[in-house]
Amino acid sequence: MSIHYNYRGGGGNQSTSLPPADDDLESIKSDDSVESPSVLLITTHGGYPSKKLKQFTSPTNIKKINAVTSGVCNYLDSTSAGKIASNILTAIDDGQITDMDYGSILIQEILKFSDTEINDGAREAIQPSVDRLAYTRQTNRAYKITSVDRGESIVNKTYTVYPRERISSPSPFYDSITLLTEPPYNDLIQEMITRTSRDEIQEVTLLEILKYIGKTRDINNLIIVDLTCSVTPYIDDRTNRILNRHDSYKMGGYNRKTKRNKKKNYKKSKKRQKQVKKGKKGKKGKKSKKKTK
Repeated sequence: MSIHYNYRGGGGNQSTSLPPADDDLESIKSDDSVESPSVLLITTHGGYPSKKLKQFTSPTNIKKINAVTSGVCNYLDSTSAGKIASNILTAIDDGQITDMDYGSILIQEILKFSDTEINDGAREAIQPSVDRLAYTRQTNRAYKITSVDRGESIVNKTYTVYPRERISSPSPFYDSITLLTEPPYNDLIQEMITRTSRDEIQEVTLLEILKYIGKTRDINNLIIVDLTCSVTPYIDDRTNRILNRHDSYKMGGYNRKTKRNKKKNYKKSKKRQKQVKKGKKGKKGKKSKKKTK
């Protein structure tokens, strides 16, 4: 049994829409000229099980939201995973995830709003342990967003599912890798590996996921919501502190390009922009109805 067997994600206890946007969201406006991103939710176990961090070239534009920093276990249960997924799906259904910048910040706010584990009262109510103390020390950096453009380097990560644990979950969004922008929300790990026996551990890497998506879906912009642990059994605490301290090198990837260059990568084609304009003219005067759950 791995050290992170019982830890993943924060505990969400809300299934309602977010409160009105705060100052952070007001500073970034939605851009209709860019292609809407896909949203990938990962709630398996996760980590970097090698002495050397392996990197690869990203085949797509990515905004990666990491629940925890390098070397830290995360806390998640089936109920929390389902409610967090429900909150993100509400935002998607309401047409709020329209571009990479605004969409990733909105999802970040949803995660913070849904997460009771980063609440002081919840932390004090639990007997502290080594893993718990490491988790609470990094809560001010929880759900940090890392930008990775197509062609830039990103650190590979391994995601693991224990089938016996999975079958006891009442939520399809727990112990799964799911594209929330693609109903009926099939688990990609089951698509990639197919179902196995209860005793056979399932493992996929971030590189394998992105390659599979590239072959089976037309996705150029991807927001990854990573609610897994970031355990590093072969990397010491000092090295993890260095990795987490430097903005130029994160477990999500490298930040090398300016915002101007990133925006160009997200732009729709001229043909697509004309289609959107025509669609807006046809829908003039209509108001979208918000869905409640």
